Amino acid sequence: MDGVNNVKLLAYAVATAVALLAASPSGADTSARAAGKAVGEFGAGVGEAVGEGLTKGLSQMQPQWITVQPRSKEECLTESGGVVNPVFVRCRNGRQEFVRFDASGNKIVLSERSIPLR
Repeated sequence: MDGVNNVKLLAYAVATAVALLAASPSGADTSARAAGKAVGEFGAGVGEAVGEGLTKGLSQMQPQWITVQPRSKEECLTESGGVVNPVFVRCRNGRQEFVRFDASGNKIVLSERSIPLR
């Protein structure tokens, strides 16, 4: 949504610059330069903002290891349905998950491993 707002602001800035140029025939060359410089600097700022948004979005899509800390016996028994089974053991031991997030923010687990000893 930021990109759309920035484009609207750029359009407004260009329209304002054109209106200023049309309103002041004396010194139009100086006004034109000033308006062109302002629009150019604004356009560069928009480009940087859009680029940062894309970079941030791409970095969030890169897989990463996330540590899931071990939980209490009560929590793990609840999760495993009151039975000591592999789900209970996995919960009690904790784990690391190699995950990425899709565009909707949903976590996708690509791989899983035990927490390495230090």
